[in-house]
Amino acid sequence: MTRFIGSGVSKALWLTDVNRTGARPVIVKQLVLVLTVVLASFAAACGGSGSSFPTPPPPTGNFSNASLKGTYAFSMSGTDASASPGAFIARTGSFVADGSGGISMAMEDVSDAGVLNTVQFNGGSYSIQANGKGTLTLNTLSGTGLVLTIALNSPTKGVMIQTDLNATSSGSFILQSLSALWSGKL
Repeated sequence: MTRFIGSGVSKALWLTDVNRTGARPVIVKQLVLVLTVVLASFAAACGGSGSSFPTPPPPTGNFSNASLKGTYAFSMSGTDASASPGAFIARTGSFVADGSGGISMAMEDVSDAGVLNTVQFNGGSYSIQANGKGTLTLNTLSGTGLVLTIALNSPTKGVMIQTDLNATSSGSFILQSLSALWSGKL
């Protein structure tokens, strides 16, 4: 037989076993067990599928190498990582993409630590994925080149990051309209 001890809240939580000596918490043990089961159930319900990251959606877009075709102007800035480490570097130039993964010609003007140079590239290559991301490599006569990671926003423009460890620079490129140049619409 059990009986209540005390009054108020403690009356509801403590029961004694009259056949044993002293007061022992009987309901508290049962309450702890019930709370443990409830918390375990809650944790299991919130656990999801066991993966902590949702599955990313598949790449979208209808981009390909054919999406990059024509003469593009680009502008980039950042810091030099090789010749003058930490110095400001800026580059502007243009490249001609053939729509098949090749660069027929390219050139750039570079300001590196205040020294101006013009670099003529003798071609290059590029590769565009369906989601618009890709790589662009411009080759020089000396065998070195400029390696860029690019992302197309559309077939007429995109962004670029230098990824060849010679500098950390980023910028954008845009398709040039020869008719706008000739008609003076710029």
